[in-house]
Amino acid sequence: MAATARRLRILLLDEGHAWQDLHDSLIGLGIIIQRVAHVSSLDRLLDTAQADALLISTERPLSPGVEASQRIARQARLTRAALAANRRGMPMVVLVESAEEVLTHEALAAGAQDIFERASTVALLHARLMLLIESARMRAALLRRPWGRDALTGLLDRQGFVDAAVSLACADENVLSQPLVLLLVNIDRFSRINDALGAQAGDDALRDMAHRLKHTFRQMPQTALARVAGDEFAVLLTGLRRAESAQALARHLQADLHRPMVCGGLECLIRVRIGIAADLPGATVDAASIGALLARAARASTDAKVIGVESVFQEVQTSSAAHRDRLDLEAGLVGAIERGELVLHYQPIVDPLTRTVSRLEALARWQRPDAMVYPGEFIPIAEETGMVFDIGEWAVTRALQQVRDWRAAGIRVPGVSVNIHPLHLERAALAETVQQALRSSGLEAGVLQLEVTETGVMRDVERAIVGLQQLRELGVRCALDDFGTGQSSLAWLSRLPIDTLKIDRSFVTDLDGSLPHQAVVRSIMVLARSLGLHAVAEGVETIAQRDSLHALGCNAMQGYLYAKPMPAGELAQWWERFESAVPSNPPPALHESGPSQAGRRTRGDFIPERR
Repeated sequence: MAATARRLRILLLDEGHAWQDLHDSLIGLGIIIQRVAHVSSLDRLLDTAQADALLISTERPLSPGVEASQRIARQARLTRAALAANRRGMPMVVLVESAEEVLTHEALAAGAQDIFERASTVALLHARLMLLIESARMRAALLRRPWGRDALTGLLDRQGFVDAAVSLACADENVLSQPLVLLLVNIDRFSRINDALGAQAGDDALRDMAHRLKHTFRQMPQTALARVAGDEFAVLLTGLRRAESAQALARHLQADLHRPMVCGGLECLIRVRIGIAADLPGATVDAASIGALLARAARASTDAKVIGVESVFQEVQTSSAAHRDRLDLEAGLVGAIERGELVLHYQPIVDPLTRTVSRLEALARWQRPDAMVYPGEFIPIAEETGMVFDIGEWAVTRALQQVRDWRAAGIRVPGVSVNIHPLHLERAALAETVQQALRSSGLEAGVLQLEVTETGVMRDVERAIVGLQQLRELGVRCALDDFGTGQSSLAWLSRLPIDTLKIDRSFVTDLDGSLPHQAVVRSIMVLARSLGLHAVAEGVETIAQRDSLHALGCNAMQGYLYAKPMPAGELAQWWERFESAVPSNPPPALHESGPSQAGRRTRGDFIPERR
């Protein structure tokens, strides 16, 4: 039953009644609270309580420090063990006085989905709980499917994985509408554990691997996990807008899997290789294509072993012609800015009720003499060569110049949003470039908004906070892109110096027919309001989606329903048509040229995480 169909039920493990104020505030929101006196009582309560989530605190309020971190981690592990023993997958949130970095990592590593600081508002906690609960329910629904399972780990087996992949691919008439990404995780020299410590130790390692996979992807419901061979695990990702984002997830997964684990009573250090393969929108989805995807990921894993690296992205095309094309693109990209071949296209962010444009998003395109090249083709090359930083800084300067030119021509452009690479936040040159671009354009700093993906920020959140704060001190606005697809905790989110959350299009696509997605978007809206942030829905393509978003409280929208990304010269024409159109009938979007533009936003419109 969806959380919106009945009152939420929360178990509160609060041994010393230190969180009485929170207890009373949650009751005031209409939430049913059942207090738990001690973690040992959980076994009995979990059998009878129809709880949606669990909040845990320590015996008394604790000051930040190592002792607090260790105690909270111990409490979280005991609680997670009780949940596992009772086969309950409900979210667990740890209550803390102050969310220090060490404490946050300890709690999340122990199995908590999030942490909540005492100084935060109860509305913020309520919104976050809604997101976690809906995500848990979507995962539980997947688990109830009659797919084959591995007896040792509880994950899908190989056949179950193939069946689940076909079902989860979000395909229309067996054709992909978004990237389908596979991570194949291979334990390096696994036989040594069996040979040295025995089969039981090997089984311990496999079960621990499965547990860590579940933990890493616990907040990504559009995911299938499987043990597809003796020492191989597969992760299918259907919610990524860009196949390249899998690299960041692979690195995050490696960091988690490389922590020591106990095998046969001894501490072992496990190393893994991750092969990555992807099918792009337009590809056919069936059992054969999933088998081919597994084969490509296996080749990528083998390549990783040969060249001595831990992850390899296996391109969809592997022919010699494809390699020649890539080399040609790499050579051509050098000097593309100086030759004037890089251009920006602009997509409006609109309020359909007031018929106003709140901002334009600038998206890079490469206009070669013979063809238009889209970001999904050239941004990965720019990342590998380091040119992505030059492109980002060029885009900031060019976008501000364009806003100045539009305003001089009488077009009232309120602001422009530019995407930057997550690693750009660590470069002092970014702030210097932004200052120079603002001075050159003569525009106020608030005109510019810089976007960075949630997944990219979470790679090193402390450094990201410093970089974002430097930009905010200049007066520049900051946005968290693709929100809902990463694993940002409430504690980190409340600390990020941002102005806007951009709701990932994966939640918008099936919004009008999906109660879970509606609940997630509703929760994001509450979360945004609680943090004083704006919320923008991406990928709005139908009137039904627009109406659903409006009913959920979201009035800032971006997508093909209103406009595809367009050259600067076409904006004035679109703007006039938008303002004069009848609200219930938005004007037809101006089309970009190129076969990849038919009916869908181009993969890679945004600068992805560095590979």
